[in-house]
Amino acid sequence: MKKLLMIAVLCTISLAASAQFTNSKKSTKSSSSSSFLDYGEWNKAYIQYNSTKLNSEKNENTEYNYTLSGLAIGYSKGISIMQSTPLFIEPGISLNYNWGTENGSHDEKIKITSLRIPVNLVYKWDVSPSMSILPYIGLYAKYNISAKLKSGDDTFDDRDIEEADMFDKDDMGDDEHCLKHLLLGWQIGADLLISHDFFVGISYGKDMSTAIKNDKYKFSAVSITAGIIF
Repeated sequence: MKKLLMIAVLCTISLAASAQFTNSKKSTKSSSSSSFLDYGEWNKAYIQYNSTKLNSEKNENTEYNYTLSGLAIGYSKGISIMQSTPLFIEPGISLNYNWGTENGSHDEKIKITSLRIPVNLVYKWDVSPSMSILPYIGLYAKYNISAKLKSGDDTFDDRDIEEADMFDKDDMGDDEHCLKHLLLGWQIGADLLISHDFFVGISYGKDMSTAIKNDKYKFSAVSITAGIIF
């Protein structure tokens, strides 16, 4: 299943690259006053706030779940894939930092840095000459670069450490309690483009991959985004 998802992501990225090459062959813009969106592409630079959950799908005791906040900076590019329909592929990349605590009384704190590569299928709906709504759905690959877990109780006393590396089976006790580096997920959301210069958006995403094998922990997040278009 994971191999099929990876193939789907790679095929989508290849399609985006092919569409970009095709668009580069088009004639140059005839009027500098026209929106670049009319020519089948856009670039976005953005900042994002994430409200993230790391929840067990097996253990019903919610005190062992985690609530995290997060910030991200990112870039994405919209590329037209159809001449007669405002349908686009939007690949991108973002650097994310999340921090939070366990819901229970163990006073465990998590800090995670990750790199995220989303690929979305976007539809552009022009509400007015200066405003558009862009609903989208897509997949993402996320690579966790760094993950630290710190406990306020005596959880790590027998291992003589103050902070655990969540990828290290010696720190976490065994492989089943370790965080995985590579995760795949899906997302859905919408952006509001204002005056073809700025945008704001909201989205929801959830991992399809299990982040921590023990008790089947998975990430999910609601994200609010703001940025510029160029």
